[in-house]
Amino acid sequence: MYLLRQGLALRGHDEENSNLIQLLKLRSGDSEYLNEWLKNKKYFSHDIINEICKEIYLVIIRDIVTEVSSRKWFSLIRDETCDESTVEKLCITIRSVDSNYNVFEDVVGLYATSTQNASTIVEAIYDVLVRCGLDMINCRVQEALYTISEEKGGPGIKANGLYEQMKKFDFFLGLKLGHLIFTDAEKLSRVLRSTDCCLQDVFCAAQATIHRFEPIQGDNGLELFYDQVIKESDGLTEQPVLPRPRRPPQRYDININSVNYTSCTNYYRKIYVETLESIINLLLYVIYKPPDGSNDHIGVIIEFCRHDINVEKLKVESFMISDFFKAAINTNQMKIKQITKISTVCEILNTRKIGKEMFQEFDKLIRLYLTIPVTTATAERAFSTLNRVKNALRTSVTQSRLNHCLLAHIYKEKLDKIDPNQIMSKFILSNEKRKTFFGLMF
Repeated sequence: MYLLRQGLALRGHDEENSNLIQLLKLRSGDSEYLNEWLKNKKYFSHDIINEICKEIYLVIIRDIVTEVSSRKWFSLIRDETCDESTVEKLCITIRSVDSNYNVFEDVVGLYATSTQNASTIVEAIYDVLVRCGLDMINCRVQEALYTISEEKGGPGIKANGLYEQMKKFDFFLGLKLGHLIFTDAEKLSRVLRSTDCCLQDVFCAAQATIHRFEPIQGDNGLELFYDQVIKESDGLTEQPVLPRPRRPPQRYDININSVNYTSCTNYYRKIYVETLESIINLLLYVIYKPPDGSNDHIGVIIEFCRHDINVEKLKVESFMISDFFKAAINTNQMKIKQITKISTVCEILNTRKIGKEMFQEFDKLIRLYLTIPVTTATAERAFSTLNRVKNALRTSVTQSRLNHCLLAHIYKEKLDKIDPNQIMSKFILSNEKRKTFFGLMF
């Protein structure tokens, strides 16, 4: 269990030098019984170790499924990556919300896929839900947010070519412009990485990033940035030069003329402005573009919730809930002047249990809202764990064994709660020969 928790390999180049045997030898110094057991070398085969790992995995996954089932609604997040052995992996994550509006995103494992078409992915998702015993009726989002496929083994950047590029002023300016952009974009990324972030948090963070970029997009921002880059590049790069004018290809319209820049400042102004403008437009698109191209937001919400919420009752509750919020804030002496975030609404409802009973449709609406996934950050963290567990020295691990090791490493807090005696009891009781050998030991 220790090796699984730390994501370490159980085996080595040979059995004697494996992490498992060496750890047991270390512990055998405190136990004469364990020392004798190591000498007999009983129940140390690969199949036995894999079976014990599987029992640990089943305890963890059953605990996750039980928790998700108790929360009724859930949504699915799927993302893809390519592991060290160039096998495409589909990561499936379940997002759910409990009665106190706490958001949970649980990785249920990786699924090896032979192809990346829609039918294969749907089949994999359906198989996972059936194995977990989750009802598809309670799934409120059944689509992926992103699909990421990483290619490995491609040609890298030539060192000599990179060195020549680093001498140019364009390279240095690009680095400084990237630093300017990603310094503020990293703050937005922090919000997106949070498990309990909702759409409102993403929109607020995106708008704050836009407000940060808009002032520096003007001439004053460009002048300060360009002067600073010129000063810092002195002695490190070549002097800035205008690119050589190029004639447009003949396949283009003859009226199209190439742009001739009168100075380096004008040339780099175009790069600076277009870069910031593209980022701002992308963020605006994320905020204001409906996912299905529709502008009827209320109609989309009603259609999404029509099987779960009584809209007529919700309308009645909407007239009363503002008075309840005022009473709850005054009674609990909460320092809230204005409600602007969904987290504030959740905080107020959690302080007064009767509020959830009075406004049941409103409570359902909040839980459905929080169930909708916003990012694939949890899947990305699972991929980081995958890179640690399945590295260049452990590429021969099977898919089932990989999931057994991966979930035990991800859910350390659940692994710590597992009773080793319970695992060994299940292991012994699954076979008559083991019952005879171990007797009443467990």
